Amino acid sequence: TSKFKLALLATERFVFDMPEPQGLNLHVEIDEFLRAIDYCLQSVGMDTGIPDQLGVTLIPKGDVLNLYSTNQQCITHAKVALKKEATFRREILSEPFCKQMLKLRRTGAKMQIEVNSEYSLFTVGKDTRLFGKVIASENPIDFNQVVKHEFAKDIRDTQICIPSKLKLILE
Repeated sequence: TSKFKLALLATERFVFDMPEPQGLNLHVEIDEFLRAIDYCLQSVGMDTGIPDQLGVTLIPKGDVLNLYSTNQQCITHAKVALKKEATFRREILSEPFCKQMLKLRRTGAKMQIEVNSEYSLFTVGKDTRLFGKVIASENPIDFNQVVKHEFAKDIRDTQICIPSKLKLILE
């Protein structure tokens, strides 16, 4: 057995105050959104000189939220339906934030995500909140143009969603 004495800091002396939810929710089906995040994490890069590679880029367009990630070798694109117009134009969620969201998801718990120009806030139930700074990109990659350029129109028009049970089918 071991005995430890750990120093504790009083909550009023913390250097960070967790923001309260502002009600600026990203109005999406949360399970679908988390599946899209998980899908996009497969091509997140590590080049710190290119901020667009360090996470998942969210770009709302009308009633659709486009999610992109790239590592300069491949690009991943997912779409999620928006129930209500997003309050931001383009934001990048960091890879660690996205991975933590996936770890925190709980079946049956109410989950919601807020995204603004400074941070993202993922709430699970009444007492769990995950805070993450969004990544700024001064020269953002035009993902829509890259996809249009790299994929011929006839290929784009015939794409289908990957079946959710494809992995089981292949096994």
